[in-house]
Amino acid sequence: MKKILITKKNINEYLDAKTCSLVMGPDMILTPGAKDEVRERNYAIVYKEISESSDEVSLEDRIKCILKNDYNVEDEALLKLLVKKIGAK
Repeated sequence: MKKILITKKNINEYLDAKTCSLVMGPDMILTPGAKDEVRERNYAIVYKEISESSDEVSLEDRIKCILKNDYNVEDEALLKLLVKKIGAK
């Protein structure tokens, strides 16, 4: 099986802005620099089989992603409160 190397230079090809995640398959290798880039952007690293759909991201995670990226909300307690008020539990 051929491996895919994910680096800082090509990471944008693999990031999913809709779900704020990087879905890693078993054939993917993430360099330390790319891993740092994922953390800096507040994206989650999700390890799944390639055949699985990335549509399984919870509503709560999507709301948190929007609040973090669009509104710069970083406080976890505030994020939980806002998600609860919105109704995603």
